[in-house]
Amino acid sequence: MKLKTLLTFLVGAGLLLLSGCMAMPTPGSHATTAGSSLAHQYGEEVLAYLMQVVLGQAGDPDKRARWRNRGLNQDLDLERIAAIMSDPEADKTTIMVNDPNILGLSKVLYHYAPEMSQFSGSYATSLYPATELVALRLLLIKRIQADRKVSLQALLDHQNLLQTPDRAATRAELAAMNLTENECRLLQSVFQSKPWLFDSLTSPFLVEAFARTGILENEPLTAKLISRASYRNAACRPMDASSDRDALVIALLPSMTREFQPGNNRFTPSEAYLAAINNLKRDITSACLQYARQAAETAVSEAGAPARKLLRNLESKLSFRALSTRPLVISAENAARVVQDTCSGADFAVILLGRNVYQAMHIDPAKDAYPAANRIYLDITDVKHAQVSSEVNDIGRYLYARLKARKG
Repeated sequence: MKLKTLLTFLVGAGLLLLSGCMAMPTPGSHATTAGSSLAHQYGEEVLAYLMQVVLGQAGDPDKRARWRNRGLNQDLDLERIAAIMSDPEADKTTIMVNDPNILGLSKVLYHYAPEMSQFSGSYATSLYPATELVALRLLLIKRIQADRKVSLQALLDHQNLLQTPDRAATRAELAAMNLTENECRLLQSVFQSKPWLFDSLTSPFLVEAFARTGILENEPLTAKLISRASYRNAACRPMDASSDRDALVIALLPSMTREFQPGNNRFTPSEAYLAAINNLKRDITSACLQYARQAAETAVSEAGAPARKLLRNLESKLSFRALSTRPLVISAENAARVVQDTCSGADFAVILLGRNVYQAMHIDPAKDAYPAANRIYLDITDVKHAQVSSEVNDIGRYLYARLKARKG
């Protein structure tokens, strides 16, 4: 092998390892039309959470300080940022944190919105984000650090300027947007390179995420968009028809998972996902029945009658509801609200996360999950491989205790 060819191979291999391995496109995935497709819109929802992580406001508490400060001293120059991102030998830790925790979440994002990855449309999709997203993160952390707010309405009002990179902004325009010359030039470069990012300025979930950072002015437009950042139109549907009207409701909700394929106007869940939730329903019911049987067998004389009666009718006292029309974005911060929006009145919620997505989240066992809360987070891969027996037993125990309490 010639020396030049060998060096090219080694550099390519180094980039492969540095990117945390390359994710091959999911078989059967569809190309998206950025800014308009259903898949891209869900990608914005996932991006909203990922941005909170890489801005140091969510995710692993031990890495938040590094995410809040990494890149603060970098210039807001898209060409320089692009050079760092594209050079295999460049030190990317000058602008990013080497955080393998976010790889699972990144895979979900690029499954639905490959245009948000560094090499969108190529044979292999890099786990690095698009250079423009890296640049926007640097802009955001600088403004957060300086506690400088921006008017979303003003940005939209100056669309022509921000999408015309060869026109310099006047002092009045900069003042209206509360931007510096460098910030304005960066935005012009970003919107020229990725025009769909300008449309993302009005994504309800992204606006909500940006508002949480404290960088947006409190305006009617911002409040209106944030009010739309909900899943009230995504309703759970019963998985059974034989449950009683007063049955306990168990919600099975998909969050940040690649188990859906986007079409023109709807998502289609994978057969593996549908099988997984049906098996989960069966196993939870079985676990609850087991606790009821134990109680009926150990009870004596008249005290055993209520337990035995409950055992005979137990399956009709459990009502499983699932959301299989689309994936959601559920984190510890919004879980209670999303469960209420999608499955109002649920007694227990099982949140099914994509493979290793939980690593990008911070779930405090003292307040965010069972037994502190009436919900639990499961990795979909563990569910598929029946590796959640401990969690299923916990759910069964909880449900039996609730049913027993209802019967006095």
